[in-house]
Amino acid sequence: MSQITVLLILTKMRPEEKAIVEALERRGVKVIVSVDGRDLGWLLQGESGVGHPQVAMLRCLSQSRNVELARLLKACGIPTINSVDAIDICCSKVAQAMLFRQYDIPAPQSVIAFQADEITRYGQRHGFHFVLKPASSSWGRGVTLIRDEEALEAWRSAWETHDALYKHFPVLIQAFVEKPGYDLRVVIVGERPIVAFRRATDHWKTNTHLGAQVVPCEVTDAIHDLTTQVVEAIGPGIYGLDIFEQVGSDELLVCEINQNPEFWRSSQIHQVDVAGAIADWVAADAATYNLSFQVNSATSLAMVAS
Repeated sequence: MSQITVLLILTKMRPEEKAIVEALERRGVKVIVSVDGRDLGWLLQGESGVGHPQVAMLRCLSQSRNVELARLLKACGIPTINSVDAIDICCSKVAQAMLFRQYDIPAPQSVIAFQADEITRYGQRHGFHFVLKPASSSWGRGVTLIRDEEALEAWRSAWETHDALYKHFPVLIQAFVEKPGYDLRVVIVGERPIVAFRRATDHWKTNTHLGAQVVPCEVTDAIHDLTTQVVEAIGPGIYGLDIFEQVGSDELLVCEINQNPEFWRSSQIHQVDVAGAIADWVAADAATYNLSFQVNSATSLAMVAS
């Protein structure tokens, strides 16, 4: 059997990417690294002697760049991890809300607002205590807790300063969930949750880069069942699934699902080899593809995946 080759597209070599490369290489996988896909002409033009990947992993910091590259690679016949559809959904909180609704996945109540006045009307009907989320954001950026009507007016003024034509609408209105001082992050590789941990903090935002502490916890049956439900909806891949526990209720709610999850700092605490699990799954997934490349007289590349 020929050597498996994986194309890893990244923005910078963080500890996560370094660990993934090392884990893949320990398993005999050849890794080709590309910085934001800016040097992929050799692949698209079918240059010989470089080696062609069976699959591409996308770990760019820019979500829009991941989507763009996933679509390009799919058009060329190169499968991506995660899939194009999964990356598209993970990069849109609005699309996720619609997916959760379609597949009856328990999630905080949400409304999609296409105009700022719709947010005001929502507050007048349901009360001014909710969360506003831009369709695309990472690390909690742009996610705002509206505590009263005055706070909403301040948010609208700030938004209109940088988006006067509302080009970045729609936004997601999400009911505020009273959490017990933490949320849950579940790391999914393939179809299964490999580790879960609490992100504990006194702040309503529970991102670890904002100071939340990692506390390992068990992957309970409820967490496992919810993970299965999400994977059935979005497809196998590498994800960070954020789950809310609620004060006064035993029901778990899916907050959102992230592609390209960070794991280095948390893995130092829970001690689960996330990079190794990723390498095992990626190598197994890549081995299922058999790519043939044909270069025509115009030096364009036709690729067929079987």
